[in-house]
Amino acid sequence: MSESNKHKFIEGVIGRQQKIDLFKKWVEQKEISKRWLHFSGPGGVGKSYLLDVFEQISIQEKVLYLRFDSKDFLQSTESLCEHFCVMITQQTQLNPPLLTHLHELIAYLNQLTKDYKIVLVIDTFEDLDSHTRWFQNVILKHLNKNMLLLTAGRRPLTNEWLEHWHWREQIVQEELPAFTHSETKQFLQNHGINHPSTIQDIWNLSNGHPLTLTLSTLTFQRQPRASMDIMNTEGLHQIVKQLTARWLREIRQPELFPIIEAAAIMTRFNQEKIEFVIGKQLDYKLFQSLTNLSFIRWHKDGWYFHDLVRNAILSELKDRDQEKYLRLNRKIASYYYKKLISTRKLKDIISFFYHSGDDFIQSVFFEGEENLSRNMYIEPLNEHNLEDLELFFTEKKKQVGASETEYLNRFTDKRYRFYASAEHNKRELDKVDIEYIKRMGFESTQLLRNQQGIIIGMSVIIPIHQGTIQALSKEPVSRMYFKRLSREEYNYYNQPPNKQAGYYIRMLDYKDPSDKIARNYLIYSLFPLLLTGGKIVVSTPLSFFQKMLKNLGFEIVPNSEHKDFGDEYPAVSYILDLTGKKLQEYLEQFMQDTNQSNRVNYLREIYQLTNRELEIVQLILEDYSNQEIAQKLYIAEVTVKKHVTRILRKTETANRTQLIRKLIKFI
Repeated sequence: MSESNKHKFIEGVIGRQQKIDLFKKWVEQKEISKRWLHFSGPGGVGKSYLLDVFEQISIQEKVLYLRFDSKDFLQSTESLCEHFCVMITQQTQLNPPLLTHLHELIAYLNQLTKDYKIVLVIDTFEDLDSHTRWFQNVILKHLNKNMLLLTAGRRPLTNEWLEHWHWREQIVQEELPAFTHSETKQFLQNHGINHPSTIQDIWNLSNGHPLTLTLSTLTFQRQPRASMDIMNTEGLHQIVKQLTARWLREIRQPELFPIIEAAAIMTRFNQEKIEFVIGKQLDYKLFQSLTNLSFIRWHKDGWYFHDLVRNAILSELKDRDQEKYLRLNRKIASYYYKKLISTRKLKDIISFFYHSGDDFIQSVFFEGEENLSRNMYIEPLNEHNLEDLELFFTEKKKQVGASETEYLNRFTDKRYRFYASAEHNKRELDKVDIEYIKRMGFESTQLLRNQQGIIIGMSVIIPIHQGTIQALSKEPVSRMYFKRLSREEYNYYNQPPNKQAGYYIRMLDYKDPSDKIARNYLIYSLFPLLLTGGKIVVSTPLSFFQKMLKNLGFEIVPNSEHKDFGDEYPAVSYILDLTGKKLQEYLEQFMQDTNQSNRVNYLREIYQLTNRELEIVQLILEDYSNQEIAQKLYIAEVTVKKHVTRILRKTETANRTQLIRKLIKFI
């Protein structure tokens, strides 16, 4: 490579300038204080490529850059010595002597440090795990302290390296992140991909993962020019296949594969959840092996997969064994169903809906979910930020246009298009303004801000009580529902403000209508309403939101038709009643299945029934008596009674009548 090409190679690196600057500063140390620089990150994040960049910098700086793969150290001593000598000859005018023993090699390297700055480079460092003590005591311990060590691996350095102060003080650790959205865009444009929708599709697929970007670029460049849709090509499946194979190469224990599949089904997992899904106890050492994988991370809510790794594993599982994929999803959904009934925690209802099996809900609510909390936050409206909201409305009215975006389900390749015309958006801004919000009260409105504090979205969700019901009865859109209320229904809502009876979802709006992540965030923030124990009411003429409401179990309110959105946009009101004990019934509808055998299996999964208990339940539902069940199954009647007692306890019912009423909806 010519000198000019070397400079272009280094300057053309995207998203790694901070790492390059760090390396330059590290290698230029006069007094060696930090001897060891370690880079970590999952497969395909660009560790080896970065080592290539560092090599070019070292050549420019006349630094002896001796690069090895960890496997080189596990070969014969003669091969290792020969490898060293070849590299030294290639980078210097020296002709090393014949070296056949490690102590000779180490002595020669130490001698070279008098004339050269040397960086010993080891890639795939994690493969030395089982030889750590040997590497420490036989090689590193005897190398000159002025020799620098550069390593790269899937995991940060831990255990043997950090527990000893001598090494801990000399190590600098750096994690390689995926590219940001802007870096991804730059990467793709550098490779001739400029169409906004194609860039967005590749970003949705890759989340900035460098290897996925490279594979996506190659796939795009190979397809016919007439096709701009990378997500609908056979190449997409090839990308997933290659990624899965690369990551799973890290797994050494065959018994870990089914555990990985079960864990990947969940957005957050722990040992208890995996045991529930696989139906047996999990050896702790095997669980430890799982959490030690480089693509597994820790979060306060549990362990989780690198998002792209998880998507690749699940896509491969779904293609290979769809029934297993669905079975695992049903199993974990039943886990969260049971938790919800007793705890009613927000994170459990979110996880339940993620695994409910509805493609539309999964796409709209959870696409990009892993990025939501890092990029933005919700802020309640008050007197101090009211001026910010006024500015938001002013800017929106200056540039009213159509809103359009598309959601992709990565596992089914299904797409869902959101569209609202410019005319619809203009009429909504005319109806919902600062004065409207003042009439409804500040508590109705929340602002969505990005990391820079700029308002990028807002929601108007009005609590229904004495202070708002009159205004809701007069305002366009909501008035049709509230005007038709019976006296009993009106009294239900007409409660003091501290006893809110429900919520009216009036508006979700965004600074940039195409900002899908912001749209996801506000839609995602609707989940807490499902745990309020009240009624949720909404009206919309938009087919996208109508489908979302239908899939979430909302029902059309009879005689609620109106044209407040305009004559060409007729709409009705929708309601979801979660009062009293209706939450359990509401959740159960998402556990149903059109296949008879699957519906029976739901009973097993939800209530942890044994095979024998399931047989008895099916006969009870067919109106068999205990005596008839005993004869049918060739067991004693007293045994049937014991089984029935356990079944009643597991299903939290008092007698056969309650049991049948509770379970018949599944069958």
